Amino acid sequence: MMSSSYTLSVFRLVIEGLALVLVGILGIVGNLGLIIWFIKKKNNFHQLMSVLAFCDLLYIISSMVIFGIPNIFTSLGSSSLYKHLVPILLPLAQCGLTASIYLTLAIAVERYTTVCHPFFKVRRGTPQCFILS
Repeated sequence: MMSSSYTLSVFRLVIEGLALVLVGILGIVGNLGLIIWFIKKKNNFHQLMSVLAFCDLLYIISSMVIFGIPNIFTSLGSSSLYKHLVPILLPLAQCGLTASIYLTLAIAVERYTTVCHPFFKVRRGTPQCFILS
């Protein structure tokens, strides 16, 4: 019968270490692709999406460094570099997560106004003489 400490260490290695890093790498590749895709476009929706991808990228990288990599390389958790990075990366990760939530809300509001009130931006944003020209 396996001891609970061995089971916990295997769980931490597989789930909190390898799975988090592998999913994080997929997230980094996806978000970099989206940033490259959306940066070429200039309307509000694409700008919001590129900033959302950047904030998600910030959160993914911070989470991988703080939580994933130390579970794979256990000696890294006691190094002085890691101990100096965590107080910097943890607030950055929280800022990225919070910004991601607010950007998701901003995208929802922008989509709502675009679909349900398509002429709202035209009425409010441009003077009437430009609409007639």
